[in-house]
Amino acid sequence: MNIDAVYSEKEPNAPRWDCLIGYLSDAPRAYFVEFHEADKEHCIDEVKAKLEWLIRKLQGSPFLTPCHWKVSYHWVVSSEGSEKSSVVFTKREVTAKMAPYQIEFEGRGPLKLE
Repeated sequence: MNIDAVYSEKEPNAPRWDCLIGYLSDAPRAYFVEFHEADKEHCIDEVKAKLEWLIRKLQGSPFLTPCHWKVSYHWVVSSEGSEKSSVVFTKREVTAKMAPYQIEFEGRGPLKLE
């Protein structure tokens, strides 16, 4: 689901999260994925703001009820245009700076969903 597109008209200036990949099974999974640059220190704050926005949107939904869905949040590094931007942090740095947000920093990928 393209979350960004759903809310782009209603909240054009909001720090919107990108997308949801989910599947139903005996153990339903929801992977919330943000494609975002990682070439400047402020990128961490931008992704935090997007995750906070997403969590506000999810309040009262089954996604935040642990017995219903197993939920995870992922940051995959994107690049604008045809050139790859640099990545200025390691997975360990992002994990430390994003605590307690529990977001998985995937770098350039590939995105491995379990």
